[in-house]
Amino acid sequence: MYQPPDHQRRVDEIQAAIRQEQGEARRPLFKPAPASLAASQSLLDRRLAEELEFLRRRLEAIGAIVSNDPILLVRYSAAVQDIDLMSQTLGHLSKVVEAQDKQAAAERISLGELKARLTRKPVTPIAR
Repeated sequence: MYQPPDHQRRVDEIQAAIRQEQGEARRPLFKPAPASLAASQSLLDRRLAEELEFLRRRLEAIGAIVSNDPILLVRYSAAVQDIDLMSQTLGHLSKVVEAQDKQAAAERISLGELKARLTRKPVTPIAR
């Protein structure tokens, strides 16, 4: 049976003591996931979200096919990136359409440009 050297055993004891002292007070490494937003009560909203999600999955499949072919990937790398961006955009739009609180869903979008476009202040007309 393996017996660690004395110095290693001492290090293990110190680490165990530190972990025990911290216990529940230890800070988690990651932020907790935000609570899910309530789904829209509108059947049309839910159906639209399903369609957007279906399109996202189809686009993602096309992107996977192209990115798995080295020749196509080299030749069309910018297009593959565009496919990925479109796929992400459709996924975010699906979540916004599906949510009861669409403004809160828009605030959770991780694509900065899309979030900025959806949450921008309306342009006010110039009074004459």
